[in-house]
Amino acid sequence: MLPALIHKCCLAKERGEDFVVRGTGSPLRQFIFSQDLAQLIMEVLTRFNGDNIIMSVPEKEEISIKDVATIVAECFDYGNRLTFDPAFSDGQYKKTVSNTKLMNLCPDFQFTDIREGIKTTVEWFVKDREQKEGLKNVAK
Repeated sequence: MLPALIHKCCLAKERGEDFVVRGTGSPLRQFIFSQDLAQLIMEVLTRFNGDNIIMSVPEKEEISIKDVATIVAECFDYGNRLTFDPAFSDGQYKKTVSNTKLMNLCPDFQFTDIREGIKTTVEWFVKDREQKEGLKNVAK
């Protein structure tokens, strides 16, 4: 969902349109920063010989879709054009998973703050998109 919101906000800003998010934004979700996930995968591969393990942020770090969309819009300096369309379903309110087993294995792991993770991801997205657009212009 996060990549779609980032792309949608970028396009809305380019076109001078509202950044419209479907639903009310009230459902809660858990998001893990890709670099945290990569680090955890390496930790688990070297230290864990058990059953399945869920790699996720703790339940206390659940965040509403509305808050995530707001952070994305702020990263694009486009918060004044963020709207929600309640004509669309919110879907399941919570999809919480427990990371207890993971935290028992890696008790000192510090997850990247959601704002910092989104900011870093948006910066990467913009830079990557600009590079790809530059390549398109060279190919013409």
